[in-house]
Amino acid sequence: MQRKILILTNNERMMLVFRREMLAALSRTYDIVLACPKDTSTEKDFTDLGIRIRDVPVDRRGMNPVKDALLFVCYLRLLREERPDAVITFTIKPNIYGAWAAYLLHIPCIATVEGLGSAWSGKAASFVRRFYATGLKKARLIFVLNDEIYSELKGVGIDPCVMKYLPGMGVNLTYFTPTPYPSDNPPSLLTIGRVMREKGFPELIRAAQVLKKEIPNLVWHVVGAPEERERALLSQLKECPNVVYHRPAKDVRPYYALCHATITTTTYHEGMSTVCLEAAASARPILGSRVPGVADTFIEGKTGLGMDVGDSADTVRVIKTFFALSNQKRSEMGKAGRAFIEKHFDRNKVTWSYFTVLESVYAKDDPEALDAALESIAQSTHLPETVVLVKDGTLPETLEHVIAKWQGGGRP
Repeated sequence: MQRKILILTNNERMMLVFRREMLAALSRTYDIVLACPKDTSTEKDFTDLGIRIRDVPVDRRGMNPVKDALLFVCYLRLLREERPDAVITFTIKPNIYGAWAAYLLHIPCIATVEGLGSAWSGKAASFVRRFYATGLKKARLIFVLNDEIYSELKGVGIDPCVMKYLPGMGVNLTYFTPTPYPSDNPPSLLTIGRVMREKGFPELIRAAQVLKKEIPNLVWHVVGAPEERERALLSQLKECPNVVYHRPAKDVRPYYALCHATITTTTYHEGMSTVCLEAAASARPILGSRVPGVADTFIEGKTGLGMDVGDSADTVRVIKTFFALSNQKRSEMGKAGRAFIEKHFDRNKVTWSYFTVLESVYAKDDPEALDAALESIAQSTHLPETVVLVKDGTLPETLEHVIAKWQGGGRP
C-alpha cells in the first residue's frame, strides 16, 4: 500500500508552476493529496498527475485570529481524515498551523520557508517572529532558501540541525533554454513581477523617467499583475512612454527571448528569485538589487550587475553601464549565467532533496514499499547523484536486505 503525503499550501496554481516536476516525481511513489484553495482552472493538470485536491481556503495576507484559528482546526480535521504518513508545507500560514497540527497528531512535518514576508520586519515584527518560530519548532525538518532565512530563523530559536538548504525552487532547464541574443538595437529590458511597492516599482518608474532622456530608444517591458491596493502605481507605470506594460502571461519565455536583460528592482528580501533563475537559464544577464534571494542568482560582473536597494539613481547608473557594453559582451554574460544556473539551480536537485528526506527509514516501514520507492528513483529520467537513507535506530533484517540490494546497484 502506497504511503500518503499531504501537502499544505496557499496557492494551487503556484504549486503547478513552480513544483510540477517535484509533484510528478513524488506521485509516482506516494499517494499525494494537495490541500489549498481550489482553482478549477488547474484541476485537470493535477488529475493527470494523479494528485487529489482538498479545498482548504487560506487567507494569505489577513491577520484575523478567528480565521487563523479556523484554519488550524481545519488542518487538524483534515489530518485526522487523511491520516498521511508525512506532511509537507509551503508558505507562512500552512508552515505555522500545518506544523502544529501535524505535531499534535504525531505526524512528521517538512516545512519549506521560501521567504519571511514583509510582516517579518513590519510593525508587529516581534510578535510575528515569535509566532512563526513557535510553529516551525514543531516541524521535523525545515528547508530554507538562503543564508538570511537561515540566520533569521536561527535567531528566533530554530535549531540549525533541522534546517537544510534548497536552491530556491530551482528552474526547469529543459523548459527554459537559451535563445538567440537580440540585435543591438533597440536596447530592451524586462521586469516580471507583481506591480507593488515592495517589488521596487516606484524606483523602476523614476529610473524609466530619467532614462527617457539618457537612452531615448530604450524599451522597458513589464509583465505582471497589479496588487489591488496598488492600482495608482500601475497608472503611473503606464504613463511612462518608454515602458510597455503586458498583462500576466502563462508562458513568459518569449519575453525573456525579446530582451537584452532582466531587471529586478525589489526592495525586500526574496527567498530565491524565480524570475532571475528563469532569465539566467534563458541566457539573459541579471540586473538585480542587492537583496538576499536576488543577489544569490548572479555573479557580479560576470553574469549580471547589482544595484543599491531603493536607489533609482543607482538603477539608472547600472542600466547605462550595462548598455555601454558591447552586444557580444552582454551575450557572453548571458551564456555564463546559463552555466551558473545549470551548476547550482537545476530543479531536479530540489526534487531529490524532498525524496532524500521522505525516504528516511523507520523500523515500521514496509520493505516492499521501500524497494518500490527506490525502484521508482532508479527508473527516473534524471537520476540523482546520491540517495541518502537515514536509519532511525536498529532495523529489521527485511529492511537491511532491501538497503543492501540497492547499495549493490539494485541487484538481488
